[in-house]
Amino acid sequence: MDYKNFIEEKGEYKDIPLKLAQGLLKYVVAVFFIGGSVYICTKVNTDLFNTETFSESSLLVKMGYNFLNITQFKYKGYGCWFFSDGANILSGLSYSG
Repeated sequence: MDYKNFIEEKGEYKDIPLKLAQGLLKYVVAVFFIGGSVYICTKVNTDLFNTETFSESSLLVKMGYNFLNITQFKYKGYGCWFFSDGANILSGLSYSG
């Protein structure tokens, strides 16, 4: 009976927030993070890490390149997380009433 009330949005489930807008917002955020990852990937040359020039550069430059490289991988993870979160919201699995 509880599942039927959830599907028909009756009883305690009638005040469920609009899940379409929340799910699409998660998708927009995911596209932002994936786009940021792709942008950083095009700007940071990972082959530079293996060169003599990079090993002779200052610590600040090394830290900057490492930060951008790590941020790229973080953004990929965040993007995947937000895509799956949006899918859970749109499917109705994430209701926490």
